[in-house]
Amino acid sequence: MSFLGEPMNFVDMINHHAQHSPHDPALIFLEDTLEKEQLTFKELHQKVSALAGYLLENKLTDTPLLLIYPAGLEFVIAFIACLYAGAIPVPVDFKPLQPLANEIKAKVILTETKTKALLFADKHTHTHLTALIIIETNALTLKTQTYTTAASNKIAYLQYTSGSTAYSKAVITSHQELTRGIRDISTAWRYDEKSVSLSWTPHTYSYGLVVGILTPLYNKSLTFIMSAQNFINHPSSWLTLISKYQVTHSGCPNFGYDLCAQHIATQELTGINLSRWKVAICAGETVQFKTLNQFYQKFKSVGFEASHFYPSFGISELSGLVATKKWGQTPVLYDTLLQQSISITTLEQENVNVNLDNNFIVSCGPLLPGITMKIVHPERKEIVPQGAIGEIWLSATKCFNGYWPNNNKTDPCFETLDKIYYKTGDLGFEKDGELFLTGRLKELIVIYGKKYTPMDIESKIPQAHSSIAHELNVAFSNEIEHKEALFILQEIDEDIVRQRDFITIVEAIKVTLYEQLGINPYGIILLKKGTIPKTNSGKVQRLLAKQLFIENNMGSILYQHIKNLEF
Repeated sequence: MSFLGEPMNFVDMINHHAQHSPHDPALIFLEDTLEKEQLTFKELHQKVSALAGYLLENKLTDTPLLLIYPAGLEFVIAFIACLYAGAIPVPVDFKPLQPLANEIKAKVILTETKTKALLFADKHTHTHLTALIIIETNALTLKTQTYTTAASNKIAYLQYTSGSTAYSKAVITSHQELTRGIRDISTAWRYDEKSVSLSWTPHTYSYGLVVGILTPLYNKSLTFIMSAQNFINHPSSWLTLISKYQVTHSGCPNFGYDLCAQHIATQELTGINLSRWKVAICAGETVQFKTLNQFYQKFKSVGFEASHFYPSFGISELSGLVATKKWGQTPVLYDTLLQQSISITTLEQENVNVNLDNNFIVSCGPLLPGITMKIVHPERKEIVPQGAIGEIWLSATKCFNGYWPNNNKTDPCFETLDKIYYKTGDLGFEKDGELFLTGRLKELIVIYGKKYTPMDIESKIPQAHSSIAHELNVAFSNEIEHKEALFILQEIDEDIVRQRDFITIVEAIKVTLYEQLGINPYGIILLKKGTIPKTNSGKVQRLLAKQLFIENNMGSILYQHIKNLEF
């Protein structure tokens, strides 16, 4: 749909839906598989325009506003109200608020009553609140309604990068870039008015915001949202709701599919039908074949098909999607032993030994139109041959506007070849027009001159001992006596593992890594379950885990084997 010859931006589209489909349901918030709140497009527009009027009256336009909300409709109303009023929303979670506010020059927090109480109760945030104006949007009495169209080159919002692999930065996204990103996603995954979307990914992440909320609303698709904590506590609730509401579009990072494959019992599948789930997006972290295969094998009996997987690659700096699997095909794999591409269904038809699942790398599909990619040697800054692993550099016809507050491209993450490229920090290779991700540059482990991604090592460890088969681990290297040394952090369940088994587990890990990779860890540290840090969406923070361990701030260490020392 277009407006004056150009595609409608998000603000105009929501107003359009409110005018032409006022009574159609827009948003439904789910809690414990029950409908807690819902809004039609007319109700959404009314609430949004009323809050926008308040923001205009109080001169809160053209300025960053910190949005701190739990999952729910109140956040959506506040975010879109900022777009209506010309303010700059910045969705954040419970970070150290004053340093963050100083960085982006924010003076105001929009939140709701319960969250405000939590902010003041938290000792880490309470001391920073006195310098900030806090507005409880749910407690306001609103009368004036305002709707103004947004200029395409104007800043729409700031999106903080996840911080799972590096220091978070506030990416500037214009209305034009937001519209382009939504339309790219809509085309690739075929959103329309008949689509039904469900998301539990937090709205502080690009996927949760743009794919989980804004894209379905733009397309007038019925939009369900639930909290990440609800999913993590009860993974089966996600699939139950997909079945109940005949959801067509839903997704999450790799770990979410892994949780379902490992922790949903067979008896919980009674009554579940996943046949309507046509677009199962997997993005946000490197997609693992082992996870996709286990998920597919477990849930194909209730209607899930391999062709419904959509492994994808996206970054906030390009307003979302960069590459995704071709429509209707099964995911493409690369067999590192045979050095050829193969599909998941071919594996099944030809009865290939999938116990060798670590030999397969999952493709994220071809690049979207308008995006140029180079695979570059990160030190020499030279383009590597096709099929060779290097850092992924991207350039787009409408590239992003930089980071706030310095909206320029002098940041070291930019480099010039034939044009300006953004250095993603991701490692991967291109083969037959498909993009394959292998890891992150900053997490690369070099032992005796050979390079490993953390997942090369982490994926071998669960095979070592049955008690850690489904427990979290992290691999990283650190310089010891002028050499890179390998460390393993391994969570264990104290309800299952006895103290006398600690040495057995450590020895099993050592044997497995030596037999399969020819490497000897310098240190193996056993931790209580839940110790390894994660983002609030559930992604493992490897660099933070490394930092905490090196600074002796890890805590909850049950047993350590450090070279020849055990304690």
